[in-house]
Amino acid sequence: MIIVGAEVCYAGAVEAVLAAHPAVDQAFVVGAPDPVTGEAVHAYVVPAGRARAGREELAALVREALGEAAVPRTITTLTEVPVNESGKPDKSALRPG
Repeated sequence: MIIVGAEVCYAGAVEAVLAAHPAVDQAFVVGAPDPVTGEAVHAYVVPAGRARAGREELAALVREALGEAAVPRTITTLTEVPVNESGKPDKSALRPG
């Protein structure tokens, strides 16, 4: 759960919207402190093959499905996802700052 201003955003919901785009193979979302909104949504996507989706396209998709507060402040493209000792995606390694 990420609280942006006074709105609750669920990382899983944002990940599902992003991953539904045909150019996205995997999506990961984390929250990070933000001086204006308290927290901000940050997304990381792994492209599906050679396909690419622009930041504005993905942001519009999230905005339409979940509202403005859920739109990621940043969307970073990854070639591989960091994993923790158990082999699961390491979201703490993705958290900015």
